[in-house]
Amino acid sequence: MERSAPSAVQWSDLPHELLGIIRSKVNSLSVGVRLAAVCKFWPAAVSLLPAPPALPLLLISPSDWMTEIPRSLYCPEDDSVVRVPLPGSLINSIWYHGSYDGGWIAVRPTPKPCPSVIVNLFSGAELTISEKHEGISCPEGSPSPVIWKIIFSDTPTSSSCILAAMATENLMKTDSKFYIALRRLGCPDGWRKIQGHDKEGIADIMFYRGKLYGLTRFSECLLRLDIGVDDNGAPVVTAARRLAVQKRDGPKSTGKRVSDFSNYLFELRGNLSMAVKAIWSKQTDKPYFRVYELGDTTSTDGTRIYKWSEVHSLGSHALFLGPRCSSKAVDVPAGGRGGVEGNHIYYTSHYCLREEEDKPCVTRSVDAGTMYFMEEQSVGDGFGNMDRIPSLGYYVRGSIYLPTWCFPPDM
Repeated sequence: MERSAPSAVQWSDLPHELLGIIRSKVNSLSVGVRLAAVCKFWPAAVSLLPAPPALPLLLISPSDWMTEIPRSLYCPEDDSVVRVPLPGSLINSIWYHGSYDGGWIAVRPTPKPCPSVIVNLFSGAELTISEKHEGISCPEGSPSPVIWKIIFSDTPTSSSCILAAMATENLMKTDSKFYIALRRLGCPDGWRKIQGHDKEGIADIMFYRGKLYGLTRFSECLLRLDIGVDDNGAPVVTAARRLAVQKRDGPKSTGKRVSDFSNYLFELRGNLSMAVKAIWSKQTDKPYFRVYELGDTTSTDGTRIYKWSEVHSLGSHALFLGPRCSSKAVDVPAGGRGGVEGNHIYYTSHYCLREEEDKPCVTRSVDAGTMYFMEEQSVGDGFGNMDRIPSLGYYVRGSIYLPTWCFPPDM
């Protein structure tokens, strides 16, 4: 007697345990996109299971701003490139200056001055900052400011979302100083400059537990700002405090190139933390990272004193740092996820490589000539100090526009 042909098994019929195993093996965004393209049951099947946290992707600008090719998202997890189209109004946009969880980025069209746009690379949603209120309110006669970085207090579509920006009046000067400006989408008022830190400028900003923190460039003073809204719904500072923080050990910024010294604020294991890239020894001219967590103690008179304590290991976390986006620590399972490992720092450079500049790194061609470079730094510093956290740097050659980390939705 002939056997009947076995019936086809649908993805949606597979046991959840088996789907969980499959999901754990293909949790990179690029693979998930390909699976969704060839199997219509995949999105419905995996939606029944908790998704692993999406790892950041590197959004790269093409070297030619006139190009209309989709933008490239480099996936460090599996060394692949995902193409994402931008809305037609942003075809020539390559000035990225902010990102938020779920695939949101802040982008400004070039080369002519235009209002910034907040767009979701995966859903296509688009929010425009009105051109009428694009500028920052500054004293009359001062140079036109440039927004370097934008961060978000909440999802951009939320009515409570506050935008905070690092801006400067002269981006081309080596001693340019960044200040903080605030605004809220949908509010009739534009950007408002926060006074009080013009002397040395701001190195980085972040929202943490509902408050805005700013780190000054040279003295590493930590500012904590409570943000409210006025009668028009515009954000205002309701309370400002300069925290009493004990000075950390090691070198401080001297105003030299940010490639030799830079600071980043982020959250690690629920604590406000800071990464410092500096030249830590006179015996070597190569900068590397050290990480600190903020803790507090109480002095004899009851005053709360804060202290930066060095963190010698990130544990299972991978840290993604960048000058044009919020920095983020992401939990990575034991053994890593492809090319991303725990207790590693992945960072984008503050500057693009000159054509004649050489670095010992791996190269890869992206977008018709734009190159990204990776330079791995060893764990030790060559002088018996083995407590360094390994780091991997991404550099661009062939474009004057810096790449930025994009934080995609979980898939």
